[in-house]
Order: sequence, then structure tokens, then C-alpha cells
Amino acid sequence: MRNRLFPTSIPKESTERRYGATVRFAGAQIPVTRDINTNVKEIKEAIDYAKEVNADFLVTPEAALSGYYEEFMETAEQYQNLQQGEHEVVSYARENDIGLCLGTLFLNNEDLGQIKRNQIRFYNKSGDFVGAYNKIQTIHMDKVVPGNFKDPGVGATENDDWGGHPIVMLKKDANTAFETSALICNDMYGENLKGEAIARRVLYQLRTCENPLSFIIHPTYGLRGDEVIDNIRHPEFGGGEHSPEYMHKIRTTMEEWTKAHLEMLSYQLNMSFFVVDTCSDFTGNISEYKTSSPSGVVERGEWVTPVDRIGKQYFHHDFDVRTKLMPPSREDLYDRISTLTKSNPKPVEE
Repeated sequence: MRNRLFPTSIPKESTERRYGATVRFAGAQIPVTRDINTNVKEIKEAIDYAKEVNADFLVTPEAALSGYYEEFMETAEQYQNLQQGEHEVVSYARENDIGLCLGTLFLNNEDLGQIKRNQIRFYNKSGDFVGAYNKIQTIHMDKVVPGNFKDPGVGATENDDWGGHPIVMLKKDANTAFETSALICNDMYGENLKGEAIARRVLYQLRTCENPLSFIIHPTYGLRGDEVIDNIRHPEFGGGEHSPEYMHKIRTTMEEWTKAHLEMLSYQLNMSFFVVDTCSDFTGNISEYKTSSPSGVVERGEWVTPVDRIGKQYFHHDFDVRTKLMPPSREDLYDRISTLTKSNPKPVEE
């Protein structure tokens, strides 16, 4: 008898006829500051790079437009600046025929009113908003409402089961529409309130649904350098002083752990992750330390598009996607997000 993490058999794919297409994604490991105008400038420069390498979509780090700090969106002026910045980068991307996977904090209009979210917002090349994925495993820095597995308008509770994960359909051109999804930062590394590692559950769903996904987008903005040490020193987590050698070890352990975690999940699920971290620390300054997670593309446990973990970096990667044989209908394209209903798989004994 032995336990297996995943069953060996997966559901057969849909009998719907599909054909292959290549889609090029560009990534921008850029600084994320507390000034929206500065962030807009960085994103527009990244769009220029995406245009130069003939990319179809650009992926930014987490909170690349808004900035990532606790006091964000506490005034009407901040939100007005955010809306203006969103319009500017989306318009610029449209002019350059680039789709966007844009990381930002956002004030979302939902059934319960205006809800503050940490999102990756998807736009086609036409500038049309396709949908948004809300971060679920939020931390104190977010100061936002977490996404919910069943109802995206309400925060998760301890009794919630993971009922599914959002999938978005993006459009490369008139004849090519394909599906992908996202996990934001701690969604990939953290646990839910039941102590479950949610990334493995989500990724299994996405790999075993009717039309399995082969890659997802992973924007992130994690602790690095002394920020890791500062969290260790926090009284709530033990506190205390440490030698320089110990602090170096902890920093290195964090850097190696995120890399290994991505490699292992990618290998176990035979899946690709398009990872984009920022090169700045939480003050918005470019960091001298390595990114919290490595930017680039990990495929089946191997970094097929590696990226230097220090400083501003651009990169791109081509994905072979399965797209419908006939052009998707308008309803297919603009229904935005569909939700899977598969339950969490349990270890299988044999």
C-alpha cells in the first residue's frame, strides 16, 4: 500500500474539435512604487518591449499599477488616479496591439457595494476588459477582501470549501481564443484557514477539468532581503536578534524555497507557470537582493525561460495553446469567467 499525491488517471478531454496555436507572452520584472504615475511609465515601457518582440500579451507583477502598501485607496483621489492610470495603460496597450494581464489593487463594484481587491485584470488586444482574478490568500499588506471560491463578492470563511477556480478566455486574434487562469503571490505558497495548501488543489482542478489548462499566470510581489528578517524578528513570531550568518541563511532559504516550490508543482502537474515578480522592495525602491520568487517560465519542473533575479528584466515565452477550431462566439468570449466545480482531490491509496 502506498499513498499517491495525485490519481494516475485524469478525465478524458472534451471531444470538441480543437487545433493548436502559438501565443507569445511578455513579462516585466519592473519596480512597483507608491506613485501611480511612475508605475504607468514603467508599464508603458514594458508594453514597448512587448511590441518590440511581437508579443500578444504582457504580464506585470502583482499590484504593478496601484503600488503595494497598506494605505492605498483610503482617499477618493487615490482611486481617481488609479482609474486614470488604468485607462492610460490599457489605451497604450491597445494602440500597440498588446493584451494585458495587469496586476493592481482595485475597487470593484459588486453586489455588496465597492469591494477592495488585489487583482490580475485581463484585457484583450482590443482593450476590452475580459475579467479579473481576485487574490484569495491575502496578507496584512493587502488590506483587501479575499476572493471567495464560490462567490467572488464575499470574503472566504473557515467553513468554505473550494468550489472551483476562475478561468478566463483570452483572444489572440479573430480566430484564436484560449483559456488560462492565475494565482497571485501567496495563493501559490500559502494555506487556507483549514491549513490546506490551496495551490495544489487549484492546479489539480485546472489540469483535470473538461478542457485542461497547460499554463497559468503567476504575478507576485513577495518579501525579499531584510524584509524577510524583519518578519522573523516580529514579536508575534518569536522575535529576537540573529547573527549576520543566520540572517543570510534565512534569506537564502526563502529564495531557494520559492524556486523549488514552483519547480515541484510544475513537475507534479506537468504544467507551466509564467511567473513575474517585481525588482523593488516594499518601499518601492529597486532592491539589491534577489526577487522573492524567480521570474520566468518553469515547465515540467525546469526553468525553460530563466530570468536574472536582481534588477529590471524583460522576457518572453511562446506557449502552444489549444483553441477552438471555429472562431469563438461573442458570448463565449465575453462571458468572461467560468467556474469549475470539481471538488478537491484526496490522496489515493492502492
